[in-house]
Amino acid sequence: MADEFNNVPVEPIEPSTGGSKKGLIIGIVAAVAVIAIIVVVCVLVFGKNKVEGKYKGEFVGIEMTLEIKGSKFTMDMGGDKQTGKAKIDGNKVTLTAEGESIKGTYKDGTLTLDFGEGIKVDFKKQ
Repeated sequence: MADEFNNVPVEPIEPSTGGSKKGLIIGIVAAVAVIAIIVVVCVLVFGKNKVEGKYKGEFVGIEMTLEIKGSKFTMDMGGDKQTGKAKIDGNKVTLTAEGESIKGTYKDGTLTLDFGEGIKVDFKKQ
């Protein structure tokens, strides 16, 4: 029986030429996907908004701290804490809490907030 198995004719398989284009397209798509993933990771790691961070300020002897993370902020004004939404558009900042908004401008590590009625406070980035 072993001799019958060894004497079975075998036909050689020739390589297909039609699959090369398909393989090339799959390779290109995979390369583009890898590049897209690398770009997204770089934006997430290095694309942090320059305005985000922790700040300290002072107004009439009251120490104030401010932290902006993404679209949220926390401000402590002498023990009175406020949290709310932060909107950042370039160097323009709007902080909104309880329906009230404070506008500000960021420049060279300083965020100047205009509390209205002529009251402006400079917050230095820490």
